[in-house]
Amino acid sequence: MASQFHGATITAAKLTPQEKVIALTFDDGPWPISTVQVLDILKQNQIKATFFVTGQNVKNYPDLLKRESAEGHIIGNHTWHHRYQFLNPQAIPSPNLYSTMLVPSVQLLVSYLLLFL
Repeated sequence: MASQFHGATITAAKLTPQEKVIALTFDDGPWPISTVQVLDILKQNQIKATFFVTGQNVKNYPDLLKRESAEGHIIGNHTWHHRYQFLNPQAIPSPNLYSTMLVPSVQLLVSYLLLFL
């Protein structure tokens, strides 16, 4: 089954105790504004991440998924959608929330990684 997908299926990573590794993951995208900004930051700093995408967002923004894959990031399935029907409408995450909070956090994290790892 894996042969029909682009890339390799990774089941385990073997690291020595001396290797310092951090896994960056991003959930529920791709989003048109914040995903582009995050990809730009990661590319600028030669960092790879895992993007857990929802099928509905992939359907809406297929070029972003193609870019994630083309730039060597790992893609994971995170269901078809997230329906927040039981939550207060004000509590539902929006793309604007991701842009205003996620991107500065990623920039700060990348700066930390480059200084200390």
